[in-house]
Amino acid sequence: DLQSAAFLGNIQMPILMGSAGQDLLVDPVAHIRAATLLTNCRLVTFADAKHELFHETDNIRTRWLAAIDAFVAEHIQST
Repeated sequence: DLQSAAFLGNIQMPILMGSAGQDLLVDPVAHIRAATLLTNCRLVTFADAKHELFHETDNIRTRWLAAIDAFVAEHIQST
């Protein structure tokens, strides 16, 4: 089961999760739960975003892309 604590807890890969605080399709609480159970997850929340962070306003999209750039740079340097 993809939502089980055991399944999520066994994933070791670094994960960057973006969460839209005003999401109407996915419950942001589910993001928090998953990020807590994933052992190597960074959750970035955008309180005013509605769903798809890549299709948001310039302000939100710019911050999301910056978070992706920083995450990738951090993990490229550590390998």
